[in-house]
Amino acid sequence: MSLDFRPLTESDLDAMLDVRVRAFGPMSGSGAGLWRAVNTELIADGRQFGVFDGDQMAGCGKARGFEQAWHGRLVPMAGMAGITVLPEFRGRGVGTRLMRGLSEVSVARGEPISALYPATVPVYRHLGWELVGAQSRYALPAAQLRTLGGDTRLRRVGTDDIPELRELCAAALRGGRVSGPLLWPENEWLRRVTDAETFIYRADDGVVVYGWHGSDLLVHFLWGATESTLRSLWAVVGSGSSVAKTVHAYLSPDDPLFWLLPEEAGHEVEQHGWMLRILDVAAALTARGYPAGVDGSFTFSVADGQGDADAGGYRLTVGSGEGTVERTPAAQPEALRLTSRGLAALYAGRPLAAIKAAGLGSGGDSGAAELIDSVFATSTAYLTDYF
Repeated sequence: MSLDFRPLTESDLDAMLDVRVRAFGPMSGSGAGLWRAVNTELIADGRQFGVFDGDQMAGCGKARGFEQAWHGRLVPMAGMAGITVLPEFRGRGVGTRLMRGLSEVSVARGEPISALYPATVPVYRHLGWELVGAQSRYALPAAQLRTLGGDTRLRRVGTDDIPELRELCAAALRGGRVSGPLLWPENEWLRRVTDAETFIYRADDGVVVYGWHGSDLLVHFLWGATESTLRSLWAVVGSGSSVAKTVHAYLSPDDPLFWLLPEEAGHEVEQHGWMLRILDVAAALTARGYPAGVDGSFTFSVADGQGDADAGGYRLTVGSGEGTVERTPAAQPEALRLTSRGLAALYAGRPLAAIKAAGLGSGGDSGAAELIDSVFATSTAYLTDYF
């Protein structure tokens, strides 16, 4: 069997839908229409690819382009999604060929890291991805939100607000030195602003995006720079408490809302884990942000097991919140040895001791462990968007 990887065209949509239905189940008429519209746009953007055995599509998937915050710096990220393989081709290397191809085109586009939500974990671990964070949806009592008050004046958002809102959100990610969230591109803001069922209000230093979720409300995004703005934004959502008893919200585990609520709110939390892979070691480490007060360097090697050109030795030097990378001989005795999974976990701020305990790293100068943890220290990695 000869497997070919290539970009898809609109003529492949019917075959893509067949693969999707056989992998994930049927869609309603309206769902299929939305699926076709979304994937037509991704095809036009050169983001959809397939693996073929001769003329037959054996599997397909997409690598969507995002900007993801890592300790406050925006790193180009490939969001792998819709990874599907026909039942009769499973276990024959189609998924591996697909993920390798998507990784290669992502690196060529200048996207040095990749994230995905796994339908199954072992397959992606075999290819170097590792669980590093979660998308958390909290169920909050609407009546409690209504009482938060706040005296910041809010107004509805229009299309003219989009450039300023995008810069406002980018500044929030940088200033908060957070890790994981995505910066919405202008077309995503436009889609939401022009959607009659999405409600968006803003202040000079904050914004909320929300809508109905059945008989409840769902907050897609909320950020405010001050206590007054936060209270006002949450209160406008909570003002629907006479109808909606519960507000669902995608939040960071460190969200300041939990300090504003009069009662503990984490009674119901739904989480979906997400995985990270470093596709281009030097570019990913150079693009990431680091704690401004940490200066130093250390050597490490990456043993991938997948034959990547990135396998080998490196020296990372950090200072003034930035990192530089150079290649080194892989056999240096003092070097920390990491698998691709271990490097992903370290990039996301996981403690080196835990990485070693899980068998994802070994060796290295014991005196450098605290420096390494300090270099990669960041907020809890999280996502609020599903892709």
